[in-house]
Amino acid sequence: MLIVRKEGSGYATLAQESIGTRLGEGLRESGHLSDVAMRRTLDAVSSLTFQAKRETQQLVAIATSAMRRADNAEEFRTAVRNVTGTDLHVLTGDQEARYSFAGAVSQHPPASASTRVGVLDVGGGSTEYALGSPAGAEQSVSCEIGAVRLTEEQPDLNGLTGRPASIDRARAIARERLEALRPLRGAHRVLAVGGSAATAAAVLRGGSREAVDGTLLARKHLGEFIERFVKMRLSERRHVEGLNPQRADIFPGGLIVIDEALAMLDMQDAMVSTGDLLLGYVSAN
Repeated sequence: MLIVRKEGSGYATLAQESIGTRLGEGLRESGHLSDVAMRRTLDAVSSLTFQAKRETQQLVAIATSAMRRADNAEEFRTAVRNVTGTDLHVLTGDQEARYSFAGAVSQHPPASASTRVGVLDVGGGSTEYALGSPAGAEQSVSCEIGAVRLTEEQPDLNGLTGRPASIDRARAIARERLEALRPLRGAHRVLAVGGSAATAAAVLRGGSREAVDGTLLARKHLGEFIERFVKMRLSERRHVEGLNPQRADIFPGGLIVIDEALAMLDMQDAMVSTGDLLLGYVSAN
């Protein structure tokens, strides 16, 4: 949830909150959203709607990868409308990439109009990337891999099985799904948005979530984190400063996707931006 107030040509953030619900859990095998996943997501939507309506009556609701793939997406869409009173807008992969680009670049505008900027958004079910200039996104792509999907395909990444995960195998899967990024090389700098990037920054900062925005994630750090966290049990990960316990099982998967995406883009690092998809969507609508 993001609550903003329009100020001149920009927006001021009044409140921001995130609740992870894994709406797409099990979607890869079944093809549809489970009753359990829909119920816990609707509970979160109800809670956030109540909070938001104390600040504003103008609500927007958006959805991404899981709703694009689910064969019962319309059922959930109707349920969200009943809870919020507003239609749920399901974004295409291209829209998701371009809104993330707009949100990140508005937070971190390049000094030069000629600067080529890339925005990488690693989510749970998909990864989006857009390349452009301060004037806007020019090319974009959506790849069918994310922190949750990679972890579902390589369960040993989650820290529950007690078996060491095959990092090489997980990397190979990520590389195969991210191949579409290769033609979009050429950025002078990459901004990274999304939960995996923000969590990596928080851990790198020793648990300080306030210092996440603007943190530089180097591939060297990502590689070290991957080796470290894959070896940790889930119970151990949950006590790491900066690592939201809700994300502890999918954290290594998210790190691998970010690292392989940067390798595909021929970039050695990315700057984390808290201006993301939500800000980009609100700004444009």
